[in-house]
Amino acid sequence: MAANTIRTIGLGLALAMSSAGSVLAEDFPHYAAVTGVAADDVLNLRAEPTASAPVLGTLSPGATGIEITGASADEKWLRLNVDGRTGWAAARFLKDVPMPPWWTEQVPLACSGTEPFWSLRYAPGLFRFEMAGEAAQNLDVEWSGAPQNGKAETVGMKLSRKGTEGFVVFKGGTCSDGMSDALYAIGLDLFLKTSAGRRALTGCCRLD
Repeated sequence: MAANTIRTIGLGLALAMSSAGSVLAEDFPHYAAVTGVAADDVLNLRAEPTASAPVLGTLSPGATGIEITGASADEKWLRLNVDGRTGWAAARFLKDVPMPPWWTEQVPLACSGTEPFWSLRYAPGLFRFEMAGEAAQNLDVEWSGAPQNGKAETVGMKLSRKGTEGFVVFKGGTCSDGMSDALYAIGLDLFLKTSAGRRALTGCCRLD
């Protein structure tokens, strides 16, 4: 089956499941904006999904472009990252910004990992890979696909260009980069084969 047909099936099933009211891993990440907060007030970012938890920071009434990475079990609190750490804000004060789901391959992503430090930026159809001490290189997407299991939580892409080939697997679910207190909603495994050898890298991704 063609990759675009696979993605269409996954999208339809995921939307049907979402309409039932349950929060799924593939619902995150997405952007949101602060709503319903007075101009002279702020939205508190708390350490836990409860109003009694310590305040870690604040969001202004006009804040937008906020990446939501998860939700509490009762869906009354949303998880987000501010200044390199994760906190929780009341869902009633955050409005979703319309955007395609990350797994439709229409959404730019910025991924990274350590030991050694590396980064991978994705724009539809193209990757840019960088590793400390090496020249950056662009990689084209040869083909891609998602499992036909009713869940769009995993997307695989075959990469290649000028003697380099590889495969990247994006996985929906909580991911820690090991460098900060932030939690992300997408993890990845990256496998590359170049003239210098083979690499297997693991990291996390955010919306870019």
